[in-house]
Amino acid sequence: MQSAKGLPMIKELLRQLQHDVMMWVALAVALVTMLISRPRLSDVNWQTIASLAALMAVVQVFERLHVLDALAARLIAPVKHQRQLVQVLLVLAFFSAMLLTNDVAIITLVPLLVMISEMVGFSAVMPTVLIAMAANLGSLLTPMGNPQNLFLLTHYHLSLGHFLQLSWPISVASAILLWGLSWLIPKHQIERPQSVPVQLNGRLVSIAGVATVVILLGIFSLIPLWVMGLVALGLLVLIDWRLIVKIDYGLLLTFIGFFIAVAISVGRRGSLAGCNS
Repeated sequence: MQSAKGLPMIKELLRQLQHDVMMWVALAVALVTMLISRPRLSDVNWQTIASLAALMAVVQVFERLHVLDALAARLIAPVKHQRQLVQVLLVLAFFSAMLLTNDVAIITLVPLLVMISEMVGFSAVMPTVLIAMAANLGSLLTPMGNPQNLFLLTHYHLSLGHFLQLSWPISVASAILLWGLSWLIPKHQIERPQSVPVQLNGRLVSIAGVATVVILLGIFSLIPLWVMGLVALGLLVLIDWRLIVKIDYGLLLTFIGFFIAVAISVGRRGSLAGCNS
């Protein structure tokens, strides 16, 4: 019975992979480079892939538990005008993206903005652009903010302190820029949005929080990779096993494809340089 229920989700996953253009481009490039040299398992930075997959699992769990929804509702409740509303969402997008990735911040906050804009009657175009900018710029600060940061952290063996030392000036400059742009939003008075209180399961949220800490320890190589993987998988099964198919496997395959392509291309170039010398 469970397998029958899971078939629609698997079909949806396959449909998403079928339309993931970036994934197919990455795999095509990898296949082309395989004509030059045979790929090796070591070509792929599995630390980055595992860290990204674990973070995606945490993100799906927090979305299912409505943690961000509750936080957003609490922050939005006291707003008085349109500019203040957008500024609250920008702050939330900027800082939440540092921990829960830029994609999650955008996917969570943009629909919320659109819903509120329809309720109070203002254009959501400019605020949507600013929220997308805030999520992407905020995610630059931390290794877990986006996949590129995870790759840099693991590939160059950076410590957290060294990474933050490199990223904080960009983040501070981005925050100042975003705050300045937010003043382009008109200061129209709006009614306080009526929102349905979000009921959080304290026990499950606490478990998810502890699991997130363990996963972060794995990302920073403080615990074995397999421990991080088991914790992430166990968390998904505990909260809702159907979340397993909601992980962005297309993004994981995209990174694997580019890892293979880059490794083979660089290795081939090095071999040719050695022959020429």
